[in-house]
Amino acid sequence: MTKQPGNLRWMAPEIFTQCTKYSVKADMFSYSLVLWELLSGELPFAHLKPAAAAAETAYHNTRPPIAITFPKPIVSLLQKGWHTNPDVSAQYLFVV
Repeated sequence: MTKQPGNLRWMAPEIFTQCTKYSVKADMFSYSLVLWELLSGELPFAHLKPAAAAAETAYHNTRPPIAITFPKPIVSLLQKGWHTNPDVSAQYLFVV
């Protein structure tokens, strides 16, 4: 795993804070944000600069709003993928 992987806007909180060792589950967080972006047609936390977006997810546990039009299985995947506890986060096997 690299020391500074990815873009701050899509970075998992555990990578941004560098408080804990991270695993491949950090990729699931980023995947969930990209999936949300595809479904919503919006940039996650578009009103914030990338570092502020990363801080918002890391320190305030903020996640993008889930539209009522999102399919229920996708909502479940998003919620598991960007769970505040990376140990509980969905695994890619769940996606398949």
